[in-house]
Order: sequence, then C-alpha cells, then structure tokens
Amino acid sequence: MDKLQSPDRLNEMVKITKPHHWLSILAMGLIIIYFIVWSVTGRLPNSVSGKGILLQSGGVMEVPALAAGQVDRVLVNPGDEVIAGQVVVKVAQPELRLQILNMQNQLKLFIEKYDKIKGFDDKDLALKGEIIQKKASNKRKRIEKNMERIEFMKEQIAAREELLEKGLITTEMMNNTRLMLFEIEQQNLVLLNELEEMQLSMFELGKQNELELNNLSAQIIDLEAGLAEMNAKYGLNSEIKSPYSGTVIELMVDAGSIVSPGSYILSVERDQKDQRLEAIVYVSPNEGKKIKAGMEAKISPSTVEIEKFGYMRGKVLQVSEYPSTSAGMLNTLGTKELVATFAQGLPPIAVRVRLEKSKETPSGFNWTSGDGPKLEVKSGTLCNSQIIVHNKRPISLIFPTLE
Repeated sequence: MDKLQSPDRLNEMVKITKPHHWLSILAMGLIIIYFIVWSVTGRLPNSVSGKGILLQSGGVMEVPALAAGQVDRVLVNPGDEVIAGQVVVKVAQPELRLQILNMQNQLKLFIEKYDKIKGFDDKDLALKGEIIQKKASNKRKRIEKNMERIEFMKEQIAAREELLEKGLITTEMMNNTRLMLFEIEQQNLVLLNELEEMQLSMFELGKQNELELNNLSAQIIDLEAGLAEMNAKYGLNSEIKSPYSGTVIELMVDAGSIVSPGSYILSVERDQKDQRLEAIVYVSPNEGKKIKAGMEAKISPSTVEIEKFGYMRGKVLQVSEYPSTSAGMLNTLGTKELVATFAQGLPPIAVRVRLEKSKETPSGFNWTSGDGPKLEVKSGTLCNSQIIVHNKRPISLIFPTLE
C-alpha cells in the first residue's frame, strides 16, 4: 500500500489474491461439490456382524417327517446308500386313508348311477315317446271327429235359423243346438292344449335326463379331482423320501414310533459331489431378524488379512426362523468346543451364506479386493462376517428424513 500512496499510481489495480491461490480455491470447491453429490447418491452399508465357520454344504443332514403319524416300516439301515427321492420310511395315515376309501366308494356309486341312466336313457325315452305318440294320435283323431261335428252343427244351426223364422221350431231348440256347438269347440281347444303339452313333455323328458347326466358328470369330475389331491397328500405324508443322496448315519425312529410334523426321522451324510464351501454364521437373535435370504454378505476367514485381501463375497442362502439350540449347533459344528464358542449369551440365529465362486482367483472365490490370497480356503476355518441389511445415503446422517 505504501507503493500506491503516490497520486501518480492511483490507476494501478490492487492485487489481493495471487493467481496460484485460485487453483487451491477451485480444488476445494470441486471437493465440496463431490462431497455433496456423494452424500446424496452414495450409499453407506448398514451391516450385522457375526462369527462363524466355513464348512462344506454337504455334511450331515436330517430328514424330517411332514405329518403326524405312526411309523409303519423303516426301509433303510445305518450304512445304507440312498439316492435323492428314495422312500426311506413309511408312516401310517389311517384317517387320511379312510377319507380316500370313502371318496372312492362315493365316486363308484356316482359312476354306476351315471352308467345306469346313460344305458337306459335311449330305450326309456323311446318307450315313453311311443306311449306319448299313441296318446297324441288318439287325440288328433278325436280333434278330427270334433271338427266334422262342428261343421255338421254349423249346417244344422243355419238350417234351424230358417225354421225358427218360419216358426217351425222354438227358440229353446235353437239355443240347445248352439250350446252343443260351443261344447264341441271347447272340447277341441282342450284336446289341442293337451296335444301341445304332450309334445312339450317329450322335449322336457329328454332335457331332464340330459340335465341329470350333466349334474352327475360334474359331481364325478369334482370327486376325481378331490381324490387325486387326497392321494397326492397321502403319498406325501405316508412316504418319507430322502432329499439327499448319501449314506444313512443314524435312525431316530423304529417301527411303531409316533412322529410329529418336523420331527427328525434319520440323518444322511451327503455325497461329496453335492458339497460346496459355505459359511455358517451365528448372529445375535435381535440382529438376526433383520437378515433375509439374498442379502449381500462379506466373509473374513481368520487365515486371511482383511487389510490386504478384503472379504470373500457371498449371498445369504438361509436364515433360521428360531434361535439355534445346543443340540442343533452340535449337529452342524461337530464339537462341543465350537458350540461353546458361538453360543455365548443368548441363543444365536444361524445364517447360511453361499460363497461366490470365481475361476479367475487362486482360491476359487470372489474377493472384495483384487484376486485374494494365493492359498486354499479350507473347511473348518473360523471367520467373521458382515451381512449388509440396509444401504443409506450419507446425507441421512445429518438429515435423517432424507434417508
């Protein structure tokens, strides 16, 4: 400013900001704009943490009963090889079987009735039609005779009118003749109505039989559909099939045992060809209810550095509806020590995570950072997990209503 105190230099511009400072301001502005855009369009994952273990998906699987009943026969023994869909246990279903027998008997009666009506329909209609035709023929003859009488009575009336004018007959005789004509005409009208009713009854007789056959046919179709559904239900409930191929490890029932829906019948060790590496993760019961099948999961094996290789990618395959029991966890994990490790505090919720495979990585799995480690990820490895249950905008941390 001292340099500008001279009146001769008042026309020179005062330099407040240097040019290279504008670059810093521009960079800061771009950073602020990027931050604003990211806060609106970006996503921050909200995840549920858990601990678990990597296991082969084959393992030992239990086969449950689908309905209540009494075991009739056990068709396999421990050590037997079974294939998926094979019947392993038969459970008696007496109530369902009785319902099927009743429906079968009812269906048989309806079919017999239908066949009987159908068999006698044509013959019966022909016989009734012949009787009606004979009656109709008699009535037509009577109508023809009445028509002749009517013509004769009309001629008589015309002749007697001349006689009445000449005084040869009385008015009463003339009226009697006219009354006779009226009665004959009324008889003809009655006969014509009866003839029309006969023709109509013949038509309705055929329609009535047709309607009865149609009703029986509809009832037979309904019974057949109900019987097919009942037989399918009987087959499903009475024949317990193994969903897995493998070896029978243990039988939980014998002939005569009472089972309930969902109770285990036997356990099967699945074939190796059906197995794949999965993560069995246990989370707290409060957090577990937030997890749904299909959610993204990140798995960190204990043998891998997260900072260097990141997480294994996966998808939630199944979430248990109820907290896991010690017995159930022991069946999955195999040792009481692991059960004690994951069953601390409240009974946890079990979550099965299917790991995403990749042919381009050394481990054979998809990782969040690069190709992952150059080592084999084996079954039995402990792991930590992050299951993403919700993504929210960063700006919602400041303004919750914009979530």
